[in-house]
Amino acid sequence: MAKLSVDDREKVYNDVHGIPDDCVEETPELIHNSLWGLQHEIDILPDKKAYNIAERLNPKYTQDRDFRLAFLRCEKFDCQKAALRFVRHFQMKLALFGQDKLVRDITQDDLDMDEMEILHLSNGRFLDAYDRSGRVIAIVVMVKKTYKTDSCLRKGFYNTMAAYRDTEIQRRGLVNVTIQFGTEIQGTSSDNPDLVWKLPKQIEAFPLWVSAIHLCYTKEAWEAHNAIVKTALNKQSRVRCRVHCCGTILECLEELRGYGIDPSSLPVNNKGEITDRIKDHKRLEQQRRQERLRYPTPTAIAVPFCEDVLLGKGTPFQIHRGNKKLQQFVADRYKEVRKGAKRGKENCCSRNH
Repeated sequence: MAKLSVDDREKVYNDVHGIPDDCVEETPELIHNSLWGLQHEIDILPDKKAYNIAERLNPKYTQDRDFRLAFLRCEKFDCQKAALRFVRHFQMKLALFGQDKLVRDITQDDLDMDEMEILHLSNGRFLDAYDRSGRVIAIVVMVKKTYKTDSCLRKGFYNTMAAYRDTEIQRRGLVNVTIQFGTEIQGTSSDNPDLVWKLPKQIEAFPLWVSAIHLCYTKEAWEAHNAIVKTALNKQSRVRCRVHCCGTILECLEELRGYGIDPSSLPVNNKGEITDRIKDHKRLEQQRRQERLRYPTPTAIAVPFCEDVLLGKGTPFQIHRGNKKLQQFVADRYKEVRKGAKRGKENCCSRNH
């Protein structure tokens, strides 16, 4: 902080404490010149192998106006910084999902079983809650289980890219609140040094600006862990990171009130447990339905949706929600079909399907 200019220091202070900041006025001239400048900066970058692959596979995807505008808004229309973030995005996506998914949006159908399990923990996601400056709150709550690094990164990529389309989030950025509890790190979701180092780096490749980071913990055992997290952050994020160490989780959350965050908006109880997991599961189901309407379903699905019908023998297939729904559909219309006229049977089966 001491190395920052007075203006930059004030900007950081406002960001951390949730003091509203004026958004850039997006005039047609600014947008036109910035899009041109972004392409120019991309062209002169020396290392952009993943971007070049994406450009060759589907230039319509890489040149999408709204997609590029998200990166420009994230960097306050600084074309040079936006170009670097744009290229990093494709590097990260190529490393996580491979070339076949490089130029299309990632959906829940692209996630494997471990990644869907992490997603349904609901411990790391964007909330339908905002701080006093109108920035969306992203929460991360420690869980007592470890997962593979790539699985956590792919789940994080999906969550962030599912939320970035909101233009207000693009303009205002987000606030991250991480909650850690207990006396032992071993055996928890934070017991992965590789993930602890890579997750903050992932921030630099998303089209969303992280305005503030709040690390909340209740025991001194987390101090060394959080020191690694702060080291992994880049300069802009590190100066916006604040650590809150209190006796209880509720005391930590109450301390956030001074930073423009209402503790009651965070779905966490005094034991550090997520309190709205069922509600979030319903949100994820609805989100998956919308994804299947918007994008073609992959030929192979690692984790079936609740309304999918599984083919096979045995109890796991019989008790699947989609199979039971089909059985009920058939049972409800069996007598109607038996009694109906031959010409009307087709309409009977297709009704309300």
